[in-house]
Amino acid sequence: MEGVGAIMKICGHEYKVVIDYVNDQKRKGDAFYFGHTQFSEGLIHLSPKTKRDVQEESLIHEVLHAALFHSNSKAEHNEGQVQAMAGALYQLGVGRFLWEKFKPKEKP
Repeated sequence: MEGVGAIMKICGHEYKVVIDYVNDQKRKGDAFYFGHTQFSEGLIHLSPKTKRDVQEESLIHEVLHAALFHSNSKAEHNEGQVQAMAGALYQLGVGRFLWEKFKPKEKP
């Protein structure tokens, strides 16, 4: 599957993980997103402009957003809380685990 990211299931829904940032979208000011999830498309985009350790943590962050989205939970997608959880899980090695298991690819 050259040029196509790995497929992972999150709450039973397939997501393709790719390194191909979508239009370099900005959040606030000049801060760029490190990742972005398109729930309806089943896509997780990771920025090619960041180091791999940042991509690994961003992958966790986007997986958490998808899990909250699909879990029918009333939990808010508060960026600060999601990032705190992503940082904690990254420290435990979850980022490396996800990266090695799903090996996102850059689009050509």
